[in-house]
Amino acid sequence: MDEKSLIEKSKQGDNNDINLLLKPYGIQAQQTSYLLLHDYALAQDAVQEALIQTHSSLNRFDLNKAAFKTW
Repeated sequence: MDEKSLIEKSKQGDNNDINLLLKPYGIQAQQTSYLLLHDYALAQDAVQEALIQTHSSLNRFDLNKAAFKTW
């Protein structure tokens, strides 16, 4: 399934699709967070918080204004 479809289904509340949407970004987010924080546990917490914020504000995302990866 393409990213646009995953975003639309996620906005409708499909938890399986939000997991599929966010999964590819998890490893990169973890690596970036660790490089900034130099602490594995803090990096995990930061990524978890970022994913929660992404999930809770997904309705504000507009494909016409940004790519999901950069948003």
